[in-house]
Amino acid sequence: LTTKITICIIVITNSIICFKKDFFGKYILFKEMVVLMNKYQIMFSGSIILIVLGVLLGVYGLFAGNFLLCVGVGVLVGGLILLGNWITKAYTYICKDCYMRIDVGIGEALFAPPVGNDCRRIYCPKCRHKTICKARRISLRRYVF
Repeated sequence: LTTKITICIIVITNSIICFKKDFFGKYILFKEMVVLMNKYQIMFSGSIILIVLGVLLGVYGLFAGNFLLCVGVGVLVGGLILLGNWITKAYTYICKDCYMRIDVGIGEALFAPPVGNDCRRIYCPKCRHKTICKARRISLRRYVF
């Protein structure tokens, strides 16, 4: 009965290289796969995982101990900050009154009240008051000027 050991290395260039141990104990190239997720998709997925983990740790910490409650709240806040950072990079907002493009910060991205389909009430510096702004998805491969 032999056991086969596989070692996978994640490379910076979005590929995973796997090595297997052969009969003589040397590692040979087994498989190379391309990862189809870019850093923004990983950022979104990681933020959702952190938020869920923070809620679960917080709820468990309520019953088990004070330390896990603090860890859960910290993980939840970290997930919210990561999600807000993703929203600022993935969306821009267009003012419906003056058609100015508005890039929001993390606080406005998370806490601006929604007012309908893909719209939020955001402060427009040109109109100088909070207006209804339509969200527009930015292609994350380029920066929109």
